[in-house]
Amino acid sequence: MTEAKKPLKLISFLGKRLLPETIYDWNASEKKSSFATMACVEFLKPDKVILFLTKEAREACFERIKAELEVQGVPCETRDIPVGKDENELWDIFNALTDAVDEGEDVAMDVTNGLRSLPILALLTAVFMKSARSVNITHILYGAYDLGLEKTPIFDLSEMLNLLDWSIAADRFIRSGDSADMAKLLEERSDQIKKTNNYAKDVNTQVKPFLNTAKSLKAITDALVVLRPYHAMIEIAELDKNIKSIEKTRAFEKRMAPLYRLLEKIDRSYSELENPAPESGGADEIANTLEQERKLIFWYRDHGYWVQAISLAREWLVSWVMYREGELDFLDKDLRDDLTKRINLFTHDKAQWSGSDYISKYTDGKEFTDLWNEIVDIRNDIDHAGKNLQPKEADNLIKRAKAQFKILAKIKVRP
Repeated sequence: MTEAKKPLKLISFLGKRLLPETIYDWNASEKKSSFATMACVEFLKPDKVILFLTKEAREACFERIKAELEVQGVPCETRDIPVGKDENELWDIFNALTDAVDEGEDVAMDVTNGLRSLPILALLTAVFMKSARSVNITHILYGAYDLGLEKTPIFDLSEMLNLLDWSIAADRFIRSGDSADMAKLLEERSDQIKKTNNYAKDVNTQVKPFLNTAKSLKAITDALVVLRPYHAMIEIAELDKNIKSIEKTRAFEKRMAPLYRLLEKIDRSYSELENPAPESGGADEIANTLEQERKLIFWYRDHGYWVQAISLAREWLVSWVMYREGELDFLDKDLRDDLTKRINLFTHDKAQWSGSDYISKYTDGKEFTDLWNEIVDIRNDIDHAGKNLQPKEADNLIKRAKAQFKILAKIKVRP
């Protein structure tokens, strides 16, 4: 069953200066009028118009535009606003705009007319309504009368709101590793490109880089969240290739440039972890993987993923001992279990580690013992979710983890 079309509300401003008649031009449609509002009504076919106007604008122009709206049969409500001569009045205008819109509505805005800062304030209000009220801003139209052209072009500035969406998504991804928003926006962009190209046969090839990048972003996030460092490294390598392929597609255009720059920033933030084959190669390649994995521990630390950071740190120490012992297959479970037992014996309270050449030949034995015991204790306390008689406070665990990561950073990987 086809989903019912939601009513569209047009918010417009009326200026106190009556412009001469002009032909407004938008998307190959034209409307002759003195009011950009009437052109927007013609182009968008809204169900209701909310007209914001000052006292001066009401006296100068309202009766004329009211008559034109009545001819069109479009219901119109008015909202009186101050001229915006100080910050308090600007806040009054902002509140009037937000009060005119209900949760989840479809709203178009005409910001052609209005004194001084009103168009900018309208844009900022649109940003707020989109986030706080879940309002769908379908269009933000501006009639560029001052260009002095034969026909007055109308520009749709709603694309500019997408800059905020992209920025928020990129910031969320970089700070937390959560790519859900970014992947969704890439998928939406793919759908827009398909629609714009009338779903032509070759359009799937054009949008493939966008969809592949979205897939890589999702895979990286999943791998990071469930602690799959090798999988994350492989997917980060794929992400780099997919992002670079976006700019080469015919679907790439000027409006895509901000998105591409944000994707490049994401790519750079993960460049040190990129590894298409983390489990392969000789001693040098495996050492590189070990160093990358340590960087991932610090990435978890810097992004507040303390559970993942401390769990990976414990496994990293086992891998480090394996590498120092000449073992390059970090996925050999039996060997990992055997070396873990040996590490536990070496670091036991009653162990004579100072006289042993095991581990002490690679680093300071007591420092390693303290490091291992602390990391294991912190990890166990976290993993048991406080289900013991004396669970440590969260801030205590984080403080201890930070201290151990400083020591971890000094351990030499290569002989």
